Amino acid sequence: MRELRVLIIEDSEADALLLVRELRRHYEITFERVDTAATMERVLTEKPWDLILSDYMIPNFGGVDALLLSQKSGIDVPFIIVSGAIGEDTAVEVMKAGAHDYIMKDNLKRLIPAIDRELQEAEVRRKRREVEEALRESEERYRAFFQTSKACVFITRRDGRLIDANEAAVELFGYASREELFQIAVTDLYVNAEDRRRMGELIAKDGFVKDFTTTMRKKDGSLIFALVNAVPKRNSQGKIFAYQGTIVDLTERVRMEENLKNAEEWQRKLFNEATDAIVVAEYDSGIIVDCNDAATVLFGRDRAEIVGQPQRVLHPPHMIGGDGFSRTFRKLIDILDGESTESEVITKAGHIRTVSIKTSLFEHEGKRLILGIFRDTTEQKLTQEELARVRILEAMGILAGGIAHDFNNLLTVILGNVSMAKNCIDPADRAYEKLVKAERASLQSKDLSARLITFSRGGEPIRRKVRLDRFLEETAVLAAGGLERCSFLFPEGLWPAMIDERQMRQVVYHLLTNAFENTPKDTIVHVSAENVSLEANEILLLKEGNYVRWSVKDEGTGIAPENLPNIFDPYFTTKPMGPEKGVGLGLTVCYSIVKRHGGIITVDSAPGEGSTFHVYLQAAED
Repeated sequence: MRELRVLIIEDSEADALLLVRELRRHYEITFERVDTAATMERVLTEKPWDLILSDYMIPNFGGVDALLLSQKSGIDVPFIIVSGAIGEDTAVEVMKAGAHDYIMKDNLKRLIPAIDRELQEAEVRRKRREVEEALRESEERYRAFFQTSKACVFITRRDGRLIDANEAAVELFGYASREELFQIAVTDLYVNAEDRRRMGELIAKDGFVKDFTTTMRKKDGSLIFALVNAVPKRNSQGKIFAYQGTIVDLTERVRMEENLKNAEEWQRKLFNEATDAIVVAEYDSGIIVDCNDAATVLFGRDRAEIVGQPQRVLHPPHMIGGDGFSRTFRKLIDILDGESTESEVITKAGHIRTVSIKTSLFEHEGKRLILGIFRDTTEQKLTQEELARVRILEAMGILAGGIAHDFNNLLTVILGNVSMAKNCIDPADRAYEKLVKAERASLQSKDLSARLITFSRGGEPIRRKVRLDRFLEETAVLAAGGLERCSFLFPEGLWPAMIDERQMRQVVYHLLTNAFENTPKDTIVHVSAENVSLEANEILLLKEGNYVRWSVKDEGTGIAPENLPNIFDPYFTTKPMGPEKGVGLGLTVCYSIVKRHGGIITVDSAPGEGSTFHVYLQAAED
């Protein structure tokens, strides 16, 4: 049974109980009886009520008075007059005053149907009020949003005429007032009118337009990038008669994104076009996450062969620690303050390069990264070593020249005396053999003296223009004792060079002799030459110009890496010392001769891969 809270206005307790008995046949009720205005006012404010039943005639307080108090309180519950004596005219007046029904006390069978009906109507009224209140609040919220929103809010007809727009729209498009804005068609705001037609098609198809980007025009003709969202407004037949939505100005954001994109492109351009190699690796794992174009050149690897690899692939095996990290990487982690450190890296082909590395630590997308700048100092180091070698050779040349001249004078005396002594002794005498050996040793010493003179400043070359292909082939044949052990490769149009043939023949002879000594007798030594044009310092200390590079390549045992930096040093040799094997001046003299010709001599070698000596000589001018 339905529960009811009933307020009964009745001066007769007996009559009130009759009503209660009738109500309890159909409802679970709680009730309170009052018979004065003051009491009624109090209980109306203290408790909620579902139904009010009132007698019409109460001493000093009637049913009309009770009705007015109920209306004054603002509650909307069924108010039914239940009276024993009320005329028809009176009943009509009471109904006009706002009572919902009247029931005669002698006809209470109408009471329950009247209550049920009025309770239903009260519920309908309550729900209607809720809907109206919600609608009112919604309209207020919408109007508040409409007026205060910083986004442009609009309502337009399908033909493009504005129905409504907020102040933000007026400000966005640069008009003086809403009235001025309403004088134009929305289609005039679109740079491309086709965009609005497309939005209409999307709304008809999907029921909305979301995040539609377009370009719009302000009153002064300037353009803005806009983000449009819109929904249709439909009439009672479901047909679209207007569009409602928002426009957000994206101009500044687009400009910022474009600036950011340009900045990123510029940074990437600087990154990739930097002449130094740049490598970015994760701080914790050492995994390489990025590198520039210069890094691919330095390491001789494609970018895909560097990125994603551990940093240890960049360093020679002897530099890798037990934890899988290169010792250089560990050192750089400890520095991280922009100081540079010297290290070695290894190319894909296995060549070792000397580098100077500077590092810095930064964070990106939540990861700690190390940026390393690698500057290839290999040539710089070689140049410094070359300058040091030149200074040493110059100093030793001065010393050697003085010694050689004095030594040569002594040898002349010795040889003269030995020759005269031989003439005074019978060749069968045992002393004669001793004199022959002394003469032979003196002649070898005289040859050494000649080398020292060549090594010194006193051995300046006397140059003339020579075709190197013919010169090299003739000298090689003499050194090899024939053509069997040499191959030759000379291009057509090989440039001539200005050389001292006697001195340069020593260089060719010595390089070929070394090659023959370091290779089996059944192998070939390759002699070649080619024209090259060099930029300044492209090859060590050579100046810019045209050069002829001739080379002697053997297939012997090669030169150990630790010996390569020293092979042109005076008295450095890996052969047994002595008059028959060598004193370590051969390559030094070769180096000195080539240097005095304005050229340079270099070597490429690795254990087990043979050696190739390259001699660069300035080409003769036509």
